[in-house]
Amino acid sequence: PLCATHWFLTKIIPDLAKSLSLQTANFVSLKRYSMKIVITGSLGHISKPLAKDLLQKSHQVAVISSKPEKRGAIETMGAKAVIGKS
Repeated sequence: PLCATHWFLTKIIPDLAKSLSLQTANFVSLKRYSMKIVITGSLGHISKPLAKDLLQKSHQVAVISSKPEKRGAIETMGAKAVIGKS
């Protein structure tokens, strides 16, 4: 019995711990994916904070505006400006 216990503690437990740590490492190292998101409403009360939050989380954001003068503010924020006609 002592020999079996010793074998279990020295062979099985370390292998199990090694296996679990590999599984945990693989889970933790999953690549975070970014989305491509289009926001309408230019830089309004909802769309501006939303765009900033999405950009901070490494998503690609395009903001649609009908006003060409908004292009600079949109691009300064880090988003792609899409200017359309009103």
